Amino acid sequence: MHTFLFGTRSRRQQTLLAAAGVLGLTGALAFTGPADASADNGPTGTAQSSGECGNATLKGHYIYHLSGFEVSGGKAKPQSEAGAEWYDGKGHIKTLSSGSDNGKISTDDSGTGTYDINADCSGTATYRSAGETTHYRLYVSRDGDTFRFVGTDQGTVVAGEQERA
Repeated sequence: MHTFLFGTRSRRQQTLLAAAGVLGLTGALAFTGPADASADNGPTGTAQSSGECGNATLKGHYIYHLSGFEVSGGKAKPQSEAGAEWYDGKGHIKTLSSGSDNGKISTDDSGTGTYDINADCSGTATYRSAGETTHYRLYVSRDGDTFRFVGTDQGTVVAGEQERA
């Protein structure tokens, strides 16, 4: 899965892209400050006045999609899924999804889960559905409207994204 959302660039990234365009036209550009400086301080600094993230950052109804592979015995089986999730802002999730696991279709699967969001807007989630437990690493936007995730279970290569509905 390769999804590029150009509208999610930070103001600093947009400024640097615009500056790069000016550089191409004028041939001159000056930067001041350390190379890792950014408007939101990212992982090398502390959160700005926009606040730190936490479990309350994810609250409400989200829609998502994921795709990837399950690897077993040296063979990769494709999988994809789409669905809806409800985050309570306190670390609990309810899910409803449909998907394809190596061509086997499932519909209206429901489940539950838990999540924990760190102050730097990264986090983890654990899901339980159809007798299976899966684990993910999350990277959440500061406003909680979108996030990206990647599976962390051995033998899976899965990634996706969610947005508040």
